[in-house]
Amino acid sequence: MAEELQETPPRSHPISVELFSRTSSKTTRLINNIKDENKLDGRSRWYDFELKQPIYILDISVETSGYSSWNMIEFDVHHVDGTRHEQKVKISPDGTKVQIGKLANKFSFKPDAKWLSETQVSKVVVTGLSLDEFHSYEWALKDFDKREASIKELEADLESKNATKKELESTASTLSTDIGKAKAQLETLETNVESTKKTLLDTRATLKDVESELSDKRSTRRNLTSEIAEAEDKLESVTREVRLFPSEIAGFVKEGNRSTILFILFSIPFTLNNPLCDFRTLF
Repeated sequence: MAEELQETPPRSHPISVELFSRTSSKTTRLINNIKDENKLDGRSRWYDFELKQPIYILDISVETSGYSSWNMIEFDVHHVDGTRHEQKVKISPDGTKVQIGKLANKFSFKPDAKWLSETQVSKVVVTGLSLDEFHSYEWALKDFDKREASIKELEADLESKNATKKELESTASTLSTDIGKAKAQLETLETNVESTKKTLLDTRATLKDVESELSDKRSTRRNLTSEIAEAEDKLESVTREVRLFPSEIAGFVKEGNRSTILFILFSIPFTLNNPLCDFRTLF
């Protein structure tokens, strides 16, 4: 916050007659006059006022009477920088005023000539600042300008910060939206993770069942392999026995044939002696 002005700038006011030269002259007595005896007849001549030191003249007001609204007063103001302010102003019943706004060290005015009428100049008011007040005003004005510039800088900085604030608020809004989306995605991901965990647990349980079943099948396979091996051993043993069987059969048949021949030979005598037997039936 800008600091308050250390001194209040002086305000313009009616300039005291003591700041004018020749205070005893009739013309000078018109300054801020309130006495009828100090009023002067209105003539078309220059009423001259000279200051002891330059003053800042804001405006000069001349009060008159007996003049018409079309009559005018001519002003001539001498500025301290060597320039002059010359202007004619229509007379006003409330006071004929001219705006100056500069440092001046003397001024004059001259009313129009007015015939067959009694005219008066009753009062002159110079509004402004003394030289010291003007310098104080200048310093106050410079200080004000500095502070105004400082305020403008602060306003520009504030505007910049407000713009930054809006950008940050916009960024925060975007981030908030992104965070909301991220949270939704995270919730979905967590749901998927839980589902995956459940699936994994189910898969592991199924895997255990499969492993158990596979273990059973491996045990069954071992048993079947053992049984097959035993069967193959039995088959090999039976095969060997089968291979031996024809030779045994042949021996048995040969032995049988031999016994049959012997039987026949031994039975021939009995057959020949028995008429009931036909030898042919033996063959």
